[in-house]
Amino acid sequence: LLLGIAVAFTMPTQGAFIGDLSGMGEIRKTMMLYAMMIETGRFLGPAIAGVVVAQFNLATAFILNGLSFLAVIVSLFIVRAEQIRRPPSGNLLQNFGEAVRYIRTQPRIADLLACSLSVTVFIFSSLQLSAPIADIVLNGGPELVGSLLAASGAGALFGVFVVAPQIQRIDRAGMALSATLLWSGVWLMLTSLFTSAPLVIAGIFAYSIMIPVVLASVSALIQMLAPADMRARLLSVSAMLSTGMQPLGALMVGWTGNALGPMAAIRVNGLLMAVIALSLLLLHRQFRNWVVVR
Repeated sequence: LLLGIAVAFTMPTQGAFIGDLSGMGEIRKTMMLYAMMIETGRFLGPAIAGVVVAQFNLATAFILNGLSFLAVIVSLFIVRAEQIRRPPSGNLLQNFGEAVRYIRTQPRIADLLACSLSVTVFIFSSLQLSAPIADIVLNGGPELVGSLLAASGAGALFGVFVVAPQIQRIDRAGMALSATLLWSGVWLMLTSLFTSAPLVIAGIFAYSIMIPVVLASVSALIQMLAPADMRARLLSVSAMLSTGMQPLGALMVGWTGNALGPMAAIRVNGLLMAVIALSLLLLHRQFRNWVVVR
C-alpha cells in the first residue's frame, strides 16, 4: 500500500521533472532514455536480486534495493532545473478535475491516453498469465516462468535501443503509435496459437517490444501538448488511469483465462488491442494525420 502511494506521487513528478530538465525540444529523446534506464533495470534487476537472495537472503536484497535510492536522493539535491510554476489555486480534487476537463477538450491527448491504456490493460495482463502458461500449456516449471518474463524484458530493451529511434523519425506520431499497438495486438493473437516454449518466448519478445515505445512516447507527447503549468496534473491523470486500469485488466484476463484457458485470454486481449489500433487508424483522422513539429 505504501509503495503504491509512493509510486502515485513519483510517476507524474518524474515525468514533469524530466521535461523541466530537457526542455520540450528534446523531451521525446529524453523520455526514451528514461525508458531505457527503466527497462534495463527491469531486465537486470531480477537477475541481480536472484543472486543476492541465493548468496545471502531476501532481507539483504530489500536492504540493498533501499540503499540504492540514496544515489537518486543525492542527485536530486544537486540538480537544478528551470521550472515553471504558478501560484497554487484550489485543492487537490479541483486541480485533478481541471486536468480531466482539459483532456475532454483535447482529443489528441485523449487518444494518447487510449494508447497507453491499451498497453497497460492488454499487454501487462497477458504477462501475468506467464505462470499458468508455463504450467498448463508448456508443462514447465518456475525456470520457464522466469524465461517468459525475461523474454518480455529483452523485448522491451530491444524496443528502446532499436525500435524507438526509428519511431521518433516518423513525423506522423499518431499513425506511428497506432501501428505499434497493431503490432502488439497481432503478436498477442499469434502467441496465443503457439504450443512450444521457444515460439511462446519469441512471441512474448515480439509483443513486448512496443511497451516502452508507446509509454515513453505518450508521456513525451502529452508534455509537448500541455501548457507548462498543466504537465504534472495531466501526467497524474495518465498515471492514475494506467495503474488504476491494471487491476481491471488482471480481473478480465483472469476471468477469461479461467473460463476459456490462458491462451484464449491472450487471444482476446490481442483482438481487443488490434481493434483499438485500427479504430485509431481508420476513425480518428486527425490523430492519424497529426504531424509533430520538431
